[in-house]
Order: sequence, then structure tokens, then C-alpha cells
Amino acid sequence: MSQYIQIAEDENEEPIELPAEDDGTLLLSTLCAQFPNASGLKYRNKATGIVREIRLVDGRLHAPDEDWGNIVYVANFPKISSLNKSAVKKTPLRHNNGALACAFLKFHLRFLEQQNVHLVQELQVDYNNSAELKKRTNK
Repeated sequence: MSQYIQIAEDENEEPIELPAEDDGTLLLSTLCAQFPNASGLKYRNKATGIVREIRLVDGRLHAPDEDWGNIVYVANFPKISSLNKSAVKKTPLRHNNGALACAFLKFHLRFLEQQNVHLVQELQVDYNNSAELKKRTNK
């Protein structure tokens, strides 16, 4: 009999059920097919109220106990502080593919640098205009 694992994107969202493998593990690729860019699973321990991570070994997520139980697990996503969390979830990264992850980060860093360059240029123009205005009014 197939086992299904309840997974949600956030704790307050309705979960979906994903199928476990015959050995009781969940393939990371199965998780990522439904939750792009997910890097793992976590759940809130009922006894302590603290969030626990699920062990990932060789692309397989292992149940915290003998089986997954009747727990709603939450998809884990990479933490990238300088980028918008929703943008990270929607960008097609592949877990365990460092080249794609690096390309994604480099692209966004270049974008942020360009935004800052434009901001500096705008400030320079504003400063030059205000300096020119001061010269004209002081004459």
C-alpha cells in the first residue's frame, strides 16, 4: 500500500499529498516537482513546539520516525537574505546543481549592482543640478 506525505508551502496553507517511495523515503525530485526550489522539509514537533528538519541523504528525505505519520510537513526553501523570498521560490533552480544556483545568484547580484549604479547616477545628476543652481543664484 502506498504511503502519502502531507506537505504545505507554509504552516498555514492547505497541504497536498505526495507519494513516498517503496522504502518509505520521499525523493527530493518529487518534492521539487510540486514546490520548485525546495531544499528539504521541516515540521513542528508536537511535544516541544520547536521546528525540526527532515534528514536528506543522497536526494532522499527520510521519515523522522518509523513512518511519516499524520503530520503536515512544510517545504524548506534556500535562505538568500538579499533577494525577495517569493522570487527565490519562483526561480527554476535545481537542488544539488551548484552551477545553476551560482548563475542565478550572479544574475541577481548583477541586477542589484545595476540598480545601484542607476541610483548613484541619478544622485550625481541631482547633485550636479543643485550645484549648478547654487552657482546661478549666488551671482
